[in-house]
Amino acid sequence: MKTLTIIVCLLLTFSLKAQNKFLGNISTVDVTNFWITYDSVVNTTDTLKQNKFIQNLYLDKATVGLMIFLAIRKPTIEYIRKTIFRYPKFWRSIRNKTLDTDKYSVELENCIKNFKRVYSVFFLPDIYFIVGLLRQGGYAQNDAIFIGIELESADYSVDLSELTPSLQKILKLNKNYIFTLIHEFVHIQQKINNDTNINLLASSIQEGAADFIAEIVTTHTLASQYLDYGKLHENEIWLKFKKDMWGRNLNKWLRNNKDESIEQADLGYFVGYEICKSYYKYAFNKQKAIKEIIDLDYSNQKSVNQFLVDSKYENKPKT
Repeated sequence: MKTLTIIVCLLLTFSLKAQNKFLGNISTVDVTNFWITYDSVVNTTDTLKQNKFIQNLYLDKATVGLMIFLAIRKPTIEYIRKTIFRYPKFWRSIRNKTLDTDKYSVELENCIKNFKRVYSVFFLPDIYFIVGLLRQGGYAQNDAIFIGIELESADYSVDLSELTPSLQKILKLNKNYIFTLIHEFVHIQQKINNDTNINLLASSIQEGAADFIAEIVTTHTLASQYLDYGKLHENEIWLKFKKDMWGRNLNKWLRNNKDESIEQADLGYFVGYEICKSYYKYAFNKQKAIKEIIDLDYSNQKSVNQFLVDSKYENKPKT
């Protein structure tokens, strides 16, 4: 990770297009390069040429944002090539949406203004739109945000028939990329001083906080399967969660939507969201509560435990 950070700091090819003072720096270069690569790859049956196009037109021209994604997810050229050919209906139907990120610039600007109103020390990171090859939606790293635009712009109007059932269910609820972007904005502001101290409770509150604050900033209710399911099974979920929340095994609760054997994935997000919502509800000073939710040191177990107590969530009547 240190090597990656050094690379990020030294690279000069940010390829960011400046917007206005509210939107900061946004890059869509990798999205444009992906479609140039896509057109070249699908127009030849020569595998060697296809691989060369992927290397020369996409990977070699990667911005810092795409380079970080590649370092994290490590997709091979073979994987990229197969992903292009495996989902032809999806790629054809999603293309225009990935190229129309400016459509929501006014909404994004309003959300940033709202964020600054409720959280005065808001830090605006650089934003990289990339094509995450169906492996990455939103992600925050090194004071920058990366949006896998093919996942975040997909919705019920896109042909999702080639994707897994779990992914289809998630994407059908999408509106646009704004909510995910604000969710990641929250993560950029959050404090984690020691990753090794993060247990399930802290991780769930951290993710739930991002969802809850994003609701406040966007003024839209979160649309998600785990929220709908959680509201119907809250007591059952809480009883199971309590048994696991002091441990560091997150697999049953967070970022597990690829596991088709689980009835409902990502229920840790739901628990964390409800804890933050309860904390905010009982807070006398709402503005201060927002800052306390964002500024909570998630690696400080004592602080996290006290946050749970102050939220009064454990005593809340649950369905």
